[in-house]
Amino acid sequence: MSLKKKRLLKKPTSGELSDAEKAIAAFIKAVNDQNLATVADAERKIDQIETWPVSYASWPQVEQALNSSKDALGAYQAFLIFDDKTRLPEIYKKLASKNKNLLGQIRQSTSGQFANFDVSNSKPFFEVYPIKEGLSDFLAKNPDLLREKIAPSIPSSSLNFQKNMIVG
Repeated sequence: MSLKKKRLLKKPTSGELSDAEKAIAAFIKAVNDQNLATVADAERKIDQIETWPVSYASWPQVEQALNSSKDALGAYQAFLIFDDKTRLPEIYKKLASKNKNLLGQIRQSTSGQFANFDVSNSKPFFEVYPIKEGLSDFLAKNPDLLREKIAPSIPSSSLNFQKNMIVG
């Protein structure tokens, strides 16, 4: 057996790290050092959203904060070593928690936001709402809300055609 293998297999004494553990710790430190500014910036952007809901005009900033957060968290999720959640730094855990809370609030208020959205706006709700995933489920689960919101903006001739000609 080579000297290198013997050294790796040698059981460390109390408080001493094996060579493999030292290498893992160095790798984790390098990933943390490389991503610290990105994670801190993403957390700052999430913190700027003090409460949800926010005005329609602020939705792009919310979407940007969520995208920054997703990218920062993804930098860690790309490495299998972080499947062991105990190896994640506290700043990651804090950002992940804030991201999860904000996403939960946004998802929970989607129907209310949709109901209050001005459909005469220049862009469609589903294009500007800060989260995109899950919106098709929202439509499937809320057909009456969709009909109620869109029907007033459809000319009556189209509604009559739909009622008389389209079989659901």
